[in-house]
Amino acid sequence: MSSNGANEEPPSPPHSSCFAKVPPEILLEICGHMDPPSLARFSQTCKYMDFQLCVERKKAAKQHALPSPEEYERARYRWNEACRPMEHMAKAVRDGRYFAVLGFLKAGVDANSYTLGFRSLLGLAIYKKQVDIVQLLLRYGADPERSQFDPPRSSISHLYSAAMAYLLLRFGAKINLMREFSAMTGGRLPTSMLDLAILNGSDLPGLTANHSTVLHIAIDNRYDDYSYFLLRKFPELLDETDNTGSTALTHALLHSNKPLALELIRHNAPVGHVDAWGVSDLWLAVNKGYYSVVQEMLARWDGPPGSLGMDPLQSAITIRQFEIAALLVEHPSFQTREHIRLAVTCLSAYPDEQAQMLAQALRIRFPGFCLWTRPVIR
Repeated sequence: MSSNGANEEPPSPPHSSCFAKVPPEILLEICGHMDPPSLARFSQTCKYMDFQLCVERKKAAKQHALPSPEEYERARYRWNEACRPMEHMAKAVRDGRYFAVLGFLKAGVDANSYTLGFRSLLGLAIYKKQVDIVQLLLRYGADPERSQFDPPRSSISHLYSAAMAYLLLRFGAKINLMREFSAMTGGRLPTSMLDLAILNGSDLPGLTANHSTVLHIAIDNRYDDYSYFLLRKFPELLDETDNTGSTALTHALLHSNKPLALELIRHNAPVGHVDAWGVSDLWLAVNKGYYSVVQEMLARWDGPPGSLGMDPLQSAITIRQFEIAALLVEHPSFQTREHIRLAVTCLSAYPDEQAQMLAQALRIRFPGFCLWTRPVIR
């Protein structure tokens, strides 16, 4: 037993990092009293200590980056607790300390972790506009589709820059709600990002808010670049109506967007549609004075004219759009006895030369319809 004990090597003392806690001023003073060989050996010792400290820091980082599960549970029931634990990684994310966050992630901390406020680290970085931290978290596996807030919201709902949106979309974020689409359009982000969202599997035609589609929203907010993009990508949205029964063409006319209205008609948007208030898109085009729009609509329209007494022909004469009135009476739908008699009667009441010429032309063209008409004396 004694011989075995004599052959056994004494256990090596545990490595201590206490020496690293010595103030730098004292270390410099010690180095000033060393000869070159001693300094060389001391340098090797410091390198070894630094390596050991890195290992220890890595272990400590994973333990102290986030609160423990018990602290999470306590926070759920005692939110206003005075002594809340430190959230070192969350603070580093909030302050934009890139290398501190990188160290925590390298130590093995999950990039999808949550804070005590039930906000994800990615959501916190987005909220604080830390683009570099967002990129770092995404590179280490943060899921952009994971709910980022309490109540849950996707990360793309809180966009503050094109760079942020591009990062999220490049790492697989989708547009799943109308408010996410509104966040992108409100930020005037390029339509190429919508292409990324579609590639990620976003169902843009399926998004609705009060039965309004993404095309309705884009038209209402005068986002023409988005409107043309959606028109090319999803022509099926042309037939969709909102909660008032208005189509995309109706929205374009209501917002006096003549170029877009023409483009919608050329993409086979339904014309002559009447909304829940009884207003037809043809009547709107006439009242806006859009001759070319009315011309394009009449080329494809064969429905009944007017609604709720708002006759397009009568409206055109009332607002003195005589060129549009002449265009309307060329369409078979407005060549009935009632329309011609009404047109001649109304036109005769205006002293304008153009109105009188149109009335005379109608009398000559439809003599049987105008036998009992006479000018209205005002």
